[in-house]
Amino acid sequence: MLARRSFLAATAASAMLGLAGRAFAKSTDYDVVIIGAGVAGLAAARQLQALGRRFVMLEARDRIGGRAWTEDFMGVPVDRGAHWLHNAEVNPLVGVAKSRNLVLTPSNREEGRLFDGPGQLAADAERAIARSDRALERLFRRRLHDLDGASLDSLAVDEAALAARLVAFAIGEEADRIAAFDVAMMAGDGTDLAIEGGLGQFVQGIGARVPVSLKARVERIDWSTPGGVTVSGSFGSLRARACLITVPPAVLLAASGIRFVPELPHAKQAAVARLPMGVFTKVALRLDEPIAELPLYSIDAQRFARGSLHALHHAPGSALVTLMIGGNAARDLIAAGEQAAIAEAQAVLAATAGSSATTRVRGGFLSEWLSDPLALGSYAHVTPGSGDPRGDLALPVAERLFFAGDTVGGDLVMSVGGAWRSGKAAAQDISRVLA
Repeated sequence: MLARRSFLAATAASAMLGLAGRAFAKSTDYDVVIIGAGVAGLAAARQLQALGRRFVMLEARDRIGGRAWTEDFMGVPVDRGAHWLHNAEVNPLVGVAKSRNLVLTPSNREEGRLFDGPGQLAADAERAIARSDRALERLFRRRLHDLDGASLDSLAVDEAALAARLVAFAIGEEADRIAAFDVAMMAGDGTDLAIEGGLGQFVQGIGARVPVSLKARVERIDWSTPGGVTVSGSFGSLRARACLITVPPAVLLAASGIRFVPELPHAKQAAVARLPMGVFTKVALRLDEPIAELPLYSIDAQRFARGSLHALHHAPGSALVTLMIGGNAARDLIAAGEQAAIAEAQAVLAATAGSSATTRVRGGFLSEWLSDPLALGSYAHVTPGSGDPRGDLALPVAERLFFAGDTVGGDLVMSVGGAWRSGKAAAQDISRVLA
């Protein structure tokens, strides 16, 4: 789970801008309006295209991809958001990537190391992690029918404590704020794959032929009239028979978010409230050359013991080192600002590889989604309590409002694979309802 929770394509711009600035008719011109051109929205759009449905996709950003965004930084592609195709054995996007002949490189937690000092591996650390993993798995199996209301923190006892904290790191939140049952329902630790050129660039490619209206922020969804919805925003207004909403749940609660008329049912609002966004955050450092002695993942054992949920990622042969950090440590880093974040990343690099390694740093930047009003965090987790908010969020409302995204991606939640699966399934459901 370490890896799991472990270029904007200008050439695609003309294809994506086809609807930008268009004045939409107020009659029911479309079968479906899709809100959000992230991975779930793109998957739904491609499926609706295949089914012959009339749709329009609205995206508030000036690009597609959502939290899957690759950017060039000093000549190196950097994923500011999603980076891996998790659980490759069951991830539907792996086949898509292979069909495009992209190089996929395994990137797994077993290649991580804990350091007690520069170049000094923590004694028995790898075996300790493996034992902790097994202990946590045994706890999950033993208490599977007794996890309702329990937090992940309640399982962070004795030998299972280290694994529970690593899971919390990957989710980007403190263990006492994460529902244990939600973690138990996620797919196991399959193979995670890094993708050639960056995951965001890959998403740009698969969405290049999908028509989308960019800079089209939705402000209001009126579903008061049977038989359709009216969607309004910076683009004007339009009518459709159904609406697919793929924005992160926190955006639905935000004061500056989408207004529903009438309000969403209480059960839907309650589900959204129990799905806050974590703060899995990155600080990228550009090196003058790769550091051969660095493992794929490095953890400073002393920082981790003090509560800093983090790992330093360095892909073999890459001139990039990325500090990944979650929970309160990430919030503190974001509040401190970019320069402080870069300094912290360099400090972790020095603590694991030695102070001389920091002389190779040529630049860096902080990548976080907490302050992004269209995301408000990295991905949604379930807070401890009864019920199934992911399932409640996924349920359609009045056969007109549908929901998709990585939040409701089944056992692939919090991943682009789950978002893709969710968007495609939602499009199929909508098409059946409209038949």
